[in-house]
Amino acid sequence: MLKNDYGALAIITRFFNAGHERSITIKRNIAGSFILKGTEMGIGFLRVSIILSFISRSDYGIWLTVGSFVSWFTFLDLGLGNGLLNKLTEALSLKDYPLARSYLSTAYFSLILIMGIFFLIFLLIFPFINWHSVIIPNESENQYLNILILLAFTSFAAQMVLNIISTLLKADQKYAFGQSLGMGGSVAYFILLIISAFLLNGNLLILALIAYLPPLLFYSLATVILFRKKYAGLRPSFRFINRGYFSEIAKLGVKFFIIQIAAIVMFATDNIIITQLSNVEEVVPYNIARFYFGPPSMAYGLILAPLWPAFIDAYIKKDIDWIKKVTNKILVLWIALVFAVGIMVFAADTFYKIWTSGRVEVPFILSAIMGLSVIITSWNLPFDYFINGVGKIKLQLYNSVAVMLINIPLSILFARNLKMGTAGIILATCVCLFIGALWVPVQYYKIINNKASGIWNE
Repeated sequence: MLKNDYGALAIITRFFNAGHERSITIKRNIAGSFILKGTEMGIGFLRVSIILSFISRSDYGIWLTVGSFVSWFTFLDLGLGNGLLNKLTEALSLKDYPLARSYLSTAYFSLILIMGIFFLIFLLIFPFINWHSVIIPNESENQYLNILILLAFTSFAAQMVLNIISTLLKADQKYAFGQSLGMGGSVAYFILLIISAFLLNGNLLILALIAYLPPLLFYSLATVILFRKKYAGLRPSFRFINRGYFSEIAKLGVKFFIIQIAAIVMFATDNIIITQLSNVEEVVPYNIARFYFGPPSMAYGLILAPLWPAFIDAYIKKDIDWIKKVTNKILVLWIALVFAVGIMVFAADTFYKIWTSGRVEVPFILSAIMGLSVIITSWNLPFDYFINGVGKIKLQLYNSVAVMLINIPLSILFARNLKMGTAGIILATCVCLFIGALWVPVQYYKIINNKASGIWNE
């Protein structure tokens, strides 16, 4: 028995220590991320049941809708996060640490300024907006809605700045380390939720406080500790702020900014469209289905997540063979994902009944189309990461503008005119994703084989 255990351990050890140095780093990041995200996903599933027992289904619908609404404003970083990731990864790959420090200092200053202006404007207009009509027009007044929105936006603004430390960890090929910060906040949230469910009468205000504060605390502590120790040489300083570098980051970032807006329109408007076309309670089946299909999508995303900075590093060092080998392996994995999602679609109804104790009914068509969206998104992802990493995103920019313009009209057409309901909204997203699925592998092939020209190389 001991011999077999030792043999298995030896195989695992060899796996994580074999291959190109970049591949070893990726494998270790993936393993760490799986452990962290797997735990977080498990907590997420348990958290749904506790929240449904802590607050009413209607309040839970409001909670989900407000979260979705606030997520729209992630575009306010003007794409600086992704622009910083590309430039910072390049600087660290070339071991140009003064340049990396200037990028970080400039990014911190810029985002603090942007978020400060945003939050000031928000505070000025906040009292004059009827948030009830914006968020839940078909429901009765909720006494905690205004406070919930204020807390959500405050947390959002702070998180946008604090997340720069995660970008640094990604650029330094330490993706799993960055994931551990979010995991810490998630565990604290879960523990506080359990305690509150036993001791307090649930409401949206309590839920907001225990959900928003722990992540901010963990990211704040991590930022201070890392810049005092591990990244002391990269610590942001006013002396290293460079307006020229801001333009350099922002030039690429603005393209990512527009792409982000398109993603928000496709993925973060669903809850709002559902409440506008139906009622807030219909948000719950949609999110139950989304949570159910989360694990395969999350697992696939965790495997691919370290690839963005790794592709940058490999492309700078002209290691094209490595890029091709990794991409081919990912495509084999995608085929396995298709089979897994297909099985999940047919097992969905049984799972929903057990998970929600029969309190939420999710139509089969909604599950099937949700599964299809996972399959198309997963096909696009490795090609998108490569294209984003090398910064040749002009074609993706045009595609994003096109799908942004057609997504909401398509959602309304399918959901209301064709009477498909919530499933029609997801189908509209699938149509928009499929457009990109046709051309992203073509651009990848052209760039990787040095055959790209014109818009394919911009």
